[in-house]
Amino acid sequence: MNLRIVLSFIIVLAWVSVGAVFIFKSDTGADTGVPDLPFFYTLAPDDIRAIGVSTDLGTTEFTLRPEERIWYFSDRPTIPVSHDRFGGMIFLLGGPKVQRILTEEVSDDSLFGLRDPGLVVDLTLRDGSVVAMELGNLTPDGNGQYARMVGFPQLALVDSSWGSVISRLVDEPPNPDWLYTMQPSSVTEVLFFEGNDVIRGIAFHDDLGWVECDIPLQNDVPCAGTTPIDYDGLEPWLEHMAAPEFLGVAQIARTADQATPELFGITPESPYLDIRIENEQRTGVTEVTHVTLAIGDENPDGRGIYVRAMEEPDISEVTLEWGRQVLKFFDDKSFVDQ
Repeated sequence: MNLRIVLSFIIVLAWVSVGAVFIFKSDTGADTGVPDLPFFYTLAPDDIRAIGVSTDLGTTEFTLRPEERIWYFSDRPTIPVSHDRFGGMIFLLGGPKVQRILTEEVSDDSLFGLRDPGLVVDLTLRDGSVVAMELGNLTPDGNGQYARMVGFPQLALVDSSWGSVISRLVDEPPNPDWLYTMQPSSVTEVLFFEGNDVIRGIAFHDDLGWVECDIPLQNDVPCAGTTPIDYDGLEPWLEHMAAPEFLGVAQIARTADQATPELFGITPESPYLDIRIENEQRTGVTEVTHVTLAIGDENPDGRGIYVRAMEEPDISEVTLEWGRQVLKFFDDKSFVDQ
């Protein structure tokens, strides 16, 4: 098995009718451990067309394209959400389960954190109507959270885990895995492939610093070499790779079998980069991840270049200038000490 395929396996292993029905059912004094608690509201997942989530950190909105059955970031309409992270959210947003209805009307919003709620969820439905809920303070034991439907007087108690999960849509946006991020200072190796062959390698070693690796590669990780590299010259390249300029997605595929990367000039023979990243954890264990990028054709309108990032099945596009600059990285020797 060739090195490029082995790295791909490592990377995959390293990464993983309209209308709302409202039920206000008072069960004060009921056992909260009952497995089938009533819903505060219930929505059919297929009825939801847009989602807005606001926390103290800001607001994130998502929009469904029914013809594609794909959710996109509203403020980044060319960027779809992560298939894996977002899929279950629609069912969660369809209705939190209520522990109990506490009162039929709130006399003082501030007592429950609802004067300035820490979480507000707005759901736009197929017919254009909006269902909104406000979540305030946690209960003293931290297991519940005070909640109220906008337009309804009742104060309810929902499980605090529901609000915590929904808040993550703002705190940790469900970006697609190909929309990678990296810290240049954490890079320890860059391998350049043409087809299945490594044509170049650069690596960092504690005792030698950055070096140009000897080709063909041996079994050293990071790859070994003796030709020194000037990091001041290399750093702009690493910073360039750490700031990808994605235009959006060209093809969305749930699995690799559904993808047709060859239509975009991405084949096993395409130029390919593998960047090794090491981060030491508090436990003393070094976490190793990889950023990968296969580079395909320029798109017909001349604005971008097709790429496949992070071994994801989706085919995305980067800006033409950014992509062309990456290709120059394969041949640039200006930072290698002669």
